[in-house]
Amino acid sequence: FLFALRIINQLVLGKFFKPNMIENVKKGRVNCVSFRGWPIDLDFNFHLNNASYFRTAELARWRMIQSMTPTVASYAKTTWLLADNAIVYKKPILPFAKYHILTELEYDPTDDKWFHFTHTFIDSKNIDLEYAVIKCKMVVKEPNGKTVKASCVMEKSSYLRE
Repeated sequence: FLFALRIINQLVLGKFFKPNMIENVKKGRVNCVSFRGWPIDLDFNFHLNNASYFRTAELARWRMIQSMTPTVASYAKTTWLLADNAIVYKKPILPFAKYHILTELEYDPTDDKWFHFTHTFIDSKNIDLEYAVIKCKMVVKEPNGKTVKASCVMEKSSYLRE
């Protein structure tokens, strides 16, 4: 139930407020969404549970996708499908610690099917402190199952081109 409330929160925030775009010396231009390590997210070692990394990365993606799809009116009924993800854990996130997820979206014009997301979990006060990095790839599908080219989504979305 709590995760459902988090999803609704991120969808509403994404509809009305774009995630912060920041300039990061290491990463270039990325989206930044803030989270906190709540007790519900912790494991028995009292740091962020491994599954919580994937859940909050999913929320950051949903926030970004919700912000960009209203500008892509012809793709209003599309589905974004996660095909692959991998994580590298670097440092634990402690209870109540505030952290940011930097989300970078890329696509390879030679393989116009996939979007590649990189989620970098960083400390809210020290951007050089990385907690984890998740890399995943997604595809956009129409209701009939046809794949939407990544380049089409990129060129129709003013949010992605900003």
